[in-house]
Amino acid sequence: MPTTIPAFLRNPQLTGYVRTTDVPKNYLFERWCPSEGVEADEFEGLVVLDQVQMAPFVAVDAESPKINGDLISSYKWQVAFMRHKARFKESDLRVFWEPGVDDPNTLAFASSRARETKIRRAIDALSMGVDARKEWVFWNAMAGSVAYDDENIQYEINFDGAYIGSSNRKTPDTLWSAASPTPITDLSDWIEEISDESGIDEWIMVTTPKVLGLLSRSEQVRQMWSVFRSNPAAAEPDSLNPVTPVQVSGAMQQLGIMEVIKYTAKYTSLTYAVNKTATRTKTRFINDNDIFLLPANQQLGRFASAPAMANNWMSGKFGWNKQETDPWVLEVGAGEYAWIDFPPPMHNSVLQARVA
Repeated sequence: MPTTIPAFLRNPQLTGYVRTTDVPKNYLFERWCPSEGVEADEFEGLVVLDQVQMAPFVAVDAESPKINGDLISSYKWQVAFMRHKARFKESDLRVFWEPGVDDPNTLAFASSRARETKIRRAIDALSMGVDARKEWVFWNAMAGSVAYDDENIQYEINFDGAYIGSSNRKTPDTLWSAASPTPITDLSDWIEEISDESGIDEWIMVTTPKVLGLLSRSEQVRQMWSVFRSNPAAAEPDSLNPVTPVQVSGAMQQLGIMEVIKYTAKYTSLTYAVNKTATRTKTRFINDNDIFLLPANQQLGRFASAPAMANNWMSGKFGWNKQETDPWVLEVGAGEYAWIDFPPPMHNSVLQARVA
């Protein structure tokens, strides 16, 4: 019986399958930091510095003075190597070698299609795991710091924004979970400040179901909803819709917040006990008490994606396989060599607030 790897588990078919797996719809990194190929593991970002120097007046025959400092700077990053794999034993794959497997009228054909579907789901999970790590990097960068420690890899990278991170994020004088909060006043003050700094007038708010519920019951937000409906004399409801953000989003448009996104994406981690039983924990990518204001009509950066040997030295997500013998095992993996390119001038175009 030949141990031929099924076609859909070979490169380049496997890489093509990994690359075309849909990114989860509730992930947002592609909206503000879309992927872009770079030529090497180390890449350089150009920065147009946030400065404007006025040209001086000079005498008609005088030499022109030099500007003080560079108007353009640069910085260098290295990509991170993100990849993981699944293992399939001979017993998982032998159905593809059974007699009659290529005949649609046989049980072997039906069994092989069912097994292929199961294996493809595993490959989907590998591909989405790469996307999940990029989403994790994106939101940690938006919150001012990307830190990682799994005993094998340790690093911490800080993004020094004026309105992000534990030192600089905003906090209302009255938490929105307390009695008589003033979220409209708070947001108005914050938007005035960040818009003056960034020159951006239209914003997207990303927040959690918990904060959306607080906003839907706020008196200030309900009043703004009545104004948005062009009927301020109408009786205010006790609550706007706390589940979908349509009504809250309508109220927020008066402040220049053009859309409110209820962010529900989570990642899963497993903790193993001594007896090898696993406890599954689901965690939001952003803090349950946070809001983020991000530009409505411009990107914040990119994900720089480097070439990989498994991808024929092209950038982007890739798949690979590896055979082992005694016992016969096929390893299938997915990965990407990438890192977020979030340039310093854009650090002040994001506002984080811990409001509850």
